[in-house]
Amino acid sequence: MSQEMITYSNNLPDFLKDAGGYRDEGLGAGITPKAPKLAVTTAKQWTITDNGQTLILPTPTVKGVIIASSQTLTKAWYEKAYVPGTNAAPDCFSNDGKVPAPGVAKPQCGNCAMCPKNAFGSHPVTGRGKACGDRKMVVVALETMPDKLATFNIPTMSLNGLRDIDGKLRSANIPLQSVMMEFSFDPGVV
Repeated sequence: MSQEMITYSNNLPDFLKDAGGYRDEGLGAGITPKAPKLAVTTAKQWTITDNGQTLILPTPTVKGVIIASSQTLTKAWYEKAYVPGTNAAPDCFSNDGKVPAPGVAKPQCGNCAMCPKNAFGSHPVTGRGKACGDRKMVVVALETMPDKLATFNIPTMSLNGLRDIDGKLRSANIPLQSVMMEFSFDPGVV
C-alpha cells in the first residue's frame, strides 16, 4: 500500500471530536523505513541503495562497524545471470537457511538442505560451488553514514574470513561493536 492510497479527513463527527486524541500505540509499531543496503556489483563497485536511489561509491574500500548480524546464514538463488545496473530480487531465497521464505517467486525445494540448487557443484558458471549462495547478513554503521545503519550480505567466499575475525575478537575479548573494519574485495575474483 502506498501513502497515496491513504486518505483521511479532519472533518470528524461530533462524537469523535472530544475523544481525547490519538491513543493507539500499535498501528505503526514495528514498521520502520527500509534500511540502506550496501553491496558490491559484478562490475566490482561498492554501491549503497537508500530510498530507491543507488549511489556508486568511488572507493575500493568501505569502512564501518558491524553492529549486529543474523543468527543464521541466509540463502539466495537467481535463475538468470546478473545484469549490471539491475536490482533483481532472488528467484528463491531463505531467511533462515532452512526453508524458502514466504512469498518466494520460484521456490526450488521445500527444504534447503535437500535442494539441488544448494548442492556443491551446482553453480552454473564455475561448477564448483552452489547455485544457491550462502550469505551472512550484517548491520553496519558506515563511516560515511554514521547517522544510518545499512545492511550488507557478506557473500559465500568471505564467510571463512568473517569466522576468523569473530574468533580473534572473541579470544581477545574485544566487543565487535568497538572495531572499525575496512571492507574490500579482490577485483580479480569472479
